[in-house]
Amino acid sequence: MTRRPRRRIAAAGGCVIRRGVSCAVLVLALVPARGAALDPRLAAALDAASRDARLPVLVRLALPAPGTGAARAVVEARARAAFAEALGRLRPRLAALAASDDAPRAPVASWTAGVLAAELTPAAIESLAADPAVAAISLDPPRAALLPETRPGPAGGQTWRGRLDLPEEDHSGGVAAGVRRIGAPDVWDRLGLTGRGVVVAVVDSGVCPRHPGIAGRLWVNPAEDLDGDGVPFDPDDLDGVDQDGNGLVDDLAGWDFADNDPFPDDASGHGSHVAGIVAGGPTDGFRAGVAPGARVMALRVPGSTLRQADVFRALDYAAGMGADVVNLSLGWRAEWGPDRAAWRRAADTLHALGIVVVAAAGNEGWGREPVNVRTPADVPGVLAVGATGPADRPAVFSSRGPVAWPEFPYPPGLAKPDLAAPGIDARSHALCDGLADESGTSMAAPHVSGAVALLREADPRLAPDEIAALLARTAADVGPAGPDRETGAGRLDALAAAQAVAPRYAIESWRIDDAGGGDGDGVGEPGERPALEVRLVRTAGEPADRVRARLVVLDGPADVVVPEAHWGHLEPGRPASPDRPFVLAIDGSCGARIRLAVDVVDASGRRSRLPLVLRTGRPVAAELFADDFEQDRGWSVVSDARAGAFVRERPRATRLGGRPANPGDDAGGAGHAWVTGNGAARALDDDLDAGTTAIVSPVLDPRGFVSLELSWAWWFARRGRPGWPVAEGLVAEVSLDGGASWLPLDAAGRDDPAWRRRRADLTALVDPPPAVLQVRFRAAAADGEGDGDDVLIEAGVDEVRLRGVRAVCE
Repeated sequence: MTRRPRRRIAAAGGCVIRRGVSCAVLVLALVPARGAALDPRLAAALDAASRDARLPVLVRLALPAPGTGAARAVVEARARAAFAEALGRLRPRLAALAASDDAPRAPVASWTAGVLAAELTPAAIESLAADPAVAAISLDPPRAALLPETRPGPAGGQTWRGRLDLPEEDHSGGVAAGVRRIGAPDVWDRLGLTGRGVVVAVVDSGVCPRHPGIAGRLWVNPAEDLDGDGVPFDPDDLDGVDQDGNGLVDDLAGWDFADNDPFPDDASGHGSHVAGIVAGGPTDGFRAGVAPGARVMALRVPGSTLRQADVFRALDYAAGMGADVVNLSLGWRAEWGPDRAAWRRAADTLHALGIVVVAAAGNEGWGREPVNVRTPADVPGVLAVGATGPADRPAVFSSRGPVAWPEFPYPPGLAKPDLAAPGIDARSHALCDGLADESGTSMAAPHVSGAVALLREADPRLAPDEIAALLARTAADVGPAGPDRETGAGRLDALAAAQAVAPRYAIESWRIDDAGGGDGDGVGEPGERPALEVRLVRTAGEPADRVRARLVVLDGPADVVVPEAHWGHLEPGRPASPDRPFVLAIDGSCGARIRLAVDVVDASGRRSRLPLVLRTGRPVAAELFADDFEQDRGWSVVSDARAGAFVRERPRATRLGGRPANPGDDAGGAGHAWVTGNGAARALDDDLDAGTTAIVSPVLDPRGFVSLELSWAWWFARRGRPGWPVAEGLVAEVSLDGGASWLPLDAAGRDDPAWRRRRADLTALVDPPPAVLQVRFRAAAADGEGDGDDVLIEAGVDEVRLRGVRAVCE
């Protein structure tokens, strides 16, 4: 076996890295002569590797910080666009590698973490490290990152409860002891909260969908649920088609990232136990779940050993498919050298999307700070959860803080864990049937994830930081007075947290009356002074007296003329109207959004803020733009590809390997479409090669629209060697600034030679409406033109429509 010449690369601190010698315990990047940083373990591996060796690595791209302060759809679109742009800068080097003996194996990408992952040769690593688009490269070998049940001695020996001489857990009364200890049953019964409408992604060893306690509590992907019956793994829905265009076929109830299939079945029991604590329903009359009304998005990663890239792919899925909470009962020990910067970017991205990330602190309580808490629990913004026992005593195995980061140098470092939860002899699902008791911070974390689901039902507007602060403020202080390095702010108290946010009132209905202050059509319009009548209902608790409310304008063109209303006495469950309505003075333009808050208070002094949103004008269905491409409607072509630019013609069919390459008709069956190439009889002679081609719509004016949906049909064929993710594909994008920047809406990257109809909701992007809007469809190829280097890339676009609701004021 040929060895590469030994190298010595200077580390940031000036020391010299040699085989078997490490310069740092926490975060220390090695800096080659130019380009990206290499972590010490990768440098040592390169030093020992043969020329043809394949090393599993993470290639972290140079990216700006994730944007915040916008709607989730906008934040996601911008994060995806930033990643695609960075990847585009790297594309020439990726294309050259793909065509060489150093072509990557098993390449995957993660837009949340901002990384590419693959098995690379030393030459490929050095090539990528020299590119300014790459920030760092680190080793990503498989690790036993799923935190197993922790035991004080050999398997089958004494339990932690027995060793610590703790009282036996009381699982009587049909409820798990830990679930009862945090007050969850009182949240269900007294506040009526069960986590309804909240999706918790459980990134773990999978779940057993046949367990009676979880069978009806799995999240179902609505785009893949063809018959709309909400049944996971329904044979009627498994049609072999990627209905939602996310690149995964039949992902009806999550995904198995270990076996790359739509069946995230659990084989070890770890994930099933965790999912049961989050949302498990009755099993033979026993309730194990904190939030039985929530839905579990099952995302399976390898159960024995896994790579960081496996989890990053699952985080991409959770972020893109609408998860509200992510539970990570897993983690990397410091000595394994996790890419903490990549984990931090992933956490920051999910945080910007409004997703709460909960992680187990780790089961290495005998270790030393500041490297005792596992990654990602050590990441700022991630809720790190330690474990407590039956008597609220900290578990001796629970990892302790603090941790260190550049902005939190140790000492004193960043305080971790954030809080603790029951984690000794936690009773939950035993794989496919029955119940089992297990111990570990893996069991503590899902108690917190379930509690977050309860809070999200109570107030979906709560941001991750607000939830973290609320849980800390209401936690039971079970250790030394004040925050400590074992239990953080204290043991989780779900009841106290829910009581702090759960409204006791709800808006049953409301109506506008503009008979005395407008034109009497029942619609609020600019220039009017309409009355706003709000019917309230008391949702929980005892009857209330002296119920009153004040109306506040949070945002929008309106002022409050009559700000107070009174309801007097309210019985639970009985809606009532006030003694008099509120009165508004409306200004601004037609279709403007007015965000209001109804601040309710009663004789108890307890307050509830209820959101209410008005739109000025009457909503009317309307079409902004429609084009079937039979005539020239002002689209332009932008291309830097060597061949195969978009043309508007009748498609000419081509085939490769017995399968369609270029379509033979447009999406309607007889007409024009935009297609790549289209001039040659042989498929590879006129397909898209070595670059991008795009069609750009004329500038459109969406003002006046309060909702907007883009629909289109497209075709994408891809044949040949596997390439880097996102380097080749077809993307739908929208611009709101005249083409200065583009936000991705949808992407096609796998071979699917058929016309597929797609939709994208643009409502979040046009609220408030921009002055201009353009649509772009962009196809990219990373290959060359020679037969030995050519990958078939053919794309088509047809039948583009923008429809929605326009506000009309009279």
